[in-house]
Amino acid sequence: MNTLSAEKRKLLLENHPEPCISLYLPTNGAGAELQQDQIRLKQQMRQAENLLFLANVPAAEVEDLLEPIGALLDDEAFWLHTSDGLALFRSPDVFDLYRLPSSFQELVVVSTHFYLKPLLPWLGTVLKPQHEAAAHYRNYAATERTSNGIHEVMQAAYDGRIESLFVASNQEQWGTFDPVTHTMHIHRVAKFRDEDLLDLAATQTLLHGGSVYAVEREHMPEATLIAAIFRHDPASKLEGTEEVTRSDTSIPAVSQAHRSVT
Repeated sequence: MNTLSAEKRKLLLENHPEPCISLYLPTNGAGAELQQDQIRLKQQMRQAENLLFLANVPAAEVEDLLEPIGALLDDEAFWLHTSDGLALFRSPDVFDLYRLPSSFQELVVVSTHFYLKPLLPWLGTVLKPQHEAAAHYRNYAATERTSNGIHEVMQAAYDGRIESLFVASNQEQWGTFDPVTHTMHIHRVAKFRDEDLLDLAATQTLLHGGSVYAVEREHMPEATLIAAIFRHDPASKLEGTEEVTRSDTSIPAVSQAHRSVT
């Protein structure tokens, strides 16, 4: 699979009733490894179940949400046709899955929308090759056509002003953002109801027709987690009150995203 169809892309990007569950796992699909794939999925189901209960989702709804995922565990034909990675998406109105040629890092996310950052290479929305977009960024670096500040970039993403966005694929930036008040809270360690702000910016950029490039941090145009090229002149930038708070305190609260330990 090179890219997802426009219909599938729209399905994943649009709003759905909460909660939205995203599961990513590597798959091997042969011999004893096939059984390990099934065990990993079962473990991810338990992690998703715990996150749903901690979010006060009723037990009956949790059971309904996880039922189609659990049915895959006993589907022998399904496991005979896996690829390198498996991505599953479940909400009250959606159950979708993709077998992809990428060995995903194991990840479980329960949020208000589907977590798509690992899937970005297959969304097929870039308008120019990555190296050209990176060169474009460097040409405009240190001008008001670019930014690597997460608060400014997040506002621009919601306003549809991003032409090209770079996000670190191998790292998260946990926190919350209110698009109405522009209030942002940034945390070093994920807290309950936090989101990966990089994924949120990527989703909003895609919804507004921008290009998104997920690259390892060492290949970012700058040594940051996020960088953007704006579509319009500086005069079009948003005006308003900014409020950003940062917390470096590690609170062992349950986060909405959980990386499995193997």
